[in-house]
Amino acid sequence: MNGTYLGNDRMLIRPCYGGRLLIPASDRSITPKLMDKGDIDPHVTSFLLKNVSRGHTVVDVGAGSGFYTVLMGRRVGKEGRCISYEPHPTLYSYLRDNLIINGFGEEVIPFPLAAYSENKVMSFYQSERYIMYSSLKNHHPQDHQRFPDHSQQIEVQCVELDEHLQDLSYIHLLKLDIGGSECQALMGLNNLMKDRVGMLLLEYNRARLQDDIADLHELFSIYEKNYEKKLYELDVEGNLVKTNLQRIVQHNRNTNLVLI
Repeated sequence: MNGTYLGNDRMLIRPCYGGRLLIPASDRSITPKLMDKGDIDPHVTSFLLKNVSRGHTVVDVGAGSGFYTVLMGRRVGKEGRCISYEPHPTLYSYLRDNLIINGFGEEVIPFPLAAYSENKVMSFYQSERYIMYSSLKNHHPQDHQRFPDHSQQIEVQCVELDEHLQDLSYIHLLKLDIGGSECQALMGLNNLMKDRVGMLLLEYNRARLQDDIADLHELFSIYEKNYEKKLYELDVEGNLVKTNLQRIVQHNRNTNLVLI
């Protein structure tokens, strides 16, 4: 096993890329994976290790306890910058602690905020057992069947990323994984997506996107036609595979997409 129980529901694990990470022991979403392999999604981890470099500016939206924030922070170094967003109060506390125990300074900046299409206070659903599945969206019935859980509704502050990140001249990579609210976050990221985001990595989960699926497809079309973005999927080794919107719709599967 790849971890040590510290008490107070805290596990200390060693991620596959090095460093240290505190995670909630009672979580059933990613803690078992991290305990077993020190990784969450190996293909995503591989992609980030290959595409984030020293001096880069990167953004992690939906940082959780910080697995990928710590990875990217280690990659960009003190010459770079990593900005992360996590609205879940418990996970944000873990995120802050993980930045401290990994020795980060001003190069990694966390915010206890959610990304959305506008600046407003919204309901957020905290999952009790599968904590990493917490989201601005209440879980789809399909998720309730696969992952029986209860959620607590709280209020969180949402921000429009175009405004919150307006001082950044360029973002080499932006990772977006927020439990089905990706489309709403992208609507608040439209100006940056034109020419100030080099790579966008996002989770594409049809069940969690729910009613936003058609709007997300429309955004992809705009990015391809107006912004000349190219659409890729990640293969099992984290390599880019060229795809298109029609193929994604036809295959009807969950995947990780990259826009470049």
